[in-house]
Amino acid sequence: MFAEYLDMAKRGVAGVVAADYSAPMDAAIDDPAAWEAANPGLGFVKRRSYMKSKSAQALETPAAQVHFRLQELNQPLSEGQNMICTLSDWQALEVKELPERSGKCYIGLDLGSTTSWTAATLYWPESGRLVGVCAVGREPDLAKRGRADGKGDLYVELHKAGELLTIGGPTVEMPQFMERVYEELGDSEVGGAGCDKHRIRDLERAISGTAAESWPWSYRGTGFMSFSHAAGDVRAFQECVARGLFSVARTKVWLLAIEASKVDTDKRGNQSLNRQKKRARQDLIAAGVIAAGLARDAGPDDGDNSVTWV
Repeated sequence: MFAEYLDMAKRGVAGVVAADYSAPMDAAIDDPAAWEAANPGLGFVKRRSYMKSKSAQALETPAAQVHFRLQELNQPLSEGQNMICTLSDWQALEVKELPERSGKCYIGLDLGSTTSWTAATLYWPESGRLVGVCAVGREPDLAKRGRADGKGDLYVELHKAGELLTIGGPTVEMPQFMERVYEELGDSEVGGAGCDKHRIRDLERAISGTAAESWPWSYRGTGFMSFSHAAGDVRAFQECVARGLFSVARTKVWLLAIEASKVDTDKRGNQSLNRQKKRARQDLIAAGVIAAGLARDAGPDDGDNSVTWV
């Protein structure tokens, strides 16, 4: 509606007066001149310290930048959906050889179904090592799953490369899957483990009688509600990417997950992964944001100052 009034004012329609306070589309997020252009009351209606803080957060968090430009710079953008990070930012984290398993490990688990994957992400903040484990059931076979998801033969290729496991029948058999997680964990101490709070019963059945029962579990909220962990977990993951805190192997499965990821932002700037598309393969990211959130919640290990969260 405002756009219509603004257009009428520009055309000189009698009785219509409108003013457009917005920053130029090419303005930098942290440019005080852009803040002034979009906020004529800056300094008494809205504090400059507020804009400085919010712009710094937006620069650290790629998916928050659209929200900042829309809400704080009044630029005509669509809130929409955004990838959790860019592919180029992710590829900058790729290493030929993963660092050691140093310090405590934080594990995020995303339990699958007949159509979705089961995924675990293991993160060692002290060294930056980040490892993903993905699996699907054997029924239907990978070729059929790939066609159903619109991915052609990609799943078959991932399996041949050792990046996607096939375990069980229609769904993944968790004892076998967890064995693979234990292999990746090695002798590391688990500082924290987490999964979606709506899958607590499924998790309890999955880890019953296994070593994972003794892990310190956290059940994470994934929506926009005030008690949800989603916004903090998503931001923790994005901060790790932005600050180069992850070290990952170059694999197609991680790139697939990044490309499929979608982050929703509500009117308050809270973020969460969009999980509405059941065949979007962002399962590793769902596990990854939990692992990053747990590591951030825990803070640095005793005596270790290698990672400082801001």
